[in-house]
Amino acid sequence: MKKALITGINKSIDKIYSKKWLDNALKEDEFINKPYLEFTNYNSYSELNKLVKIVELVELMQIKKGVKPIKINILEIGCGTGNICIPLASKGYNVIGIDLNKNAITKANQIKKSKKLNNVNFFVKNTSEYFCSDSIKKFDIIIASDILEHLQNPINICTSIFDNLEGGGFFIVTIPNGLGLSELLINNFSKNVRKILGEVVDDGYNHIQRFTINKINLLLTKSGFKQIKFICNIDFITFFPFINRSILARIDFKISKLIPTFLANRWIFLAIKTDD
Repeated sequence: MKKALITGINKSIDKIYSKKWLDNALKEDEFINKPYLEFTNYNSYSELNKLVKIVELVELMQIKKGVKPIKINILEIGCGTGNICIPLASKGYNVIGIDLNKNAITKANQIKKSKKLNNVNFFVKNTSEYFCSDSIKKFDIIIASDILEHLQNPINICTSIFDNLEGGGFFIVTIPNGLGLSELLINNFSKNVRKILGEVVDDGYNHIQRFTINKINLLLTKSGFKQIKFICNIDFITFFPFINRSILARIDFKISKLIPTFLANRWIFLAIKTDD
């Protein structure tokens, strides 16, 4: 009974996040003429929106330095299957992705191979051991997308990131609102339902930290960053699966631009390593 219920739920979710839906979403004004979106497996409007904003920040760094994309060195921590790294590599940037999940890195390498991209590399490593490597070079950009909320001591990682950025380098952070509806209601509810049904609750539901705007600013300041910019809200309520159907997701996208930051579901921050 439990297994049949779980199977039914998963099939319903797969139908909502279908390839047909994704193809239609990519025709929307927000995503048109962005061929790099064909290189991601993101299948929700909010995730595509997040990726677009990240790419815009990377392009800002390229303009700032006045160099070709291959001269921009990017590291993503907790890269998963490469949904951010691979689109960036498709634009010509030099990208490295690290993650502790061996299966995710295996899949990322398979996608890299299928897309015939030589300017992106993936490694099964945590941030600390990667930064301790003798051959480590400093990066123009480091990305942590929905990662810091999972860490027991995010200050340690953020300080290491600061130390391993070039002067003027960008630290791009996407993070859920710790007091948002998704954190307070949906994640806890989903976690408890899965436990009741006997399904293993993975680390995706294990948010140790709950960040507010002030808390993330304080974390980045303590890590050494003096220039911190709030970029935008990512979404409002697209964590409800049915909202990610195109027309409702577009409405959510427009709402997310108008609501106060404390009502948003997720945010994007940019911390810059200043030379002073």
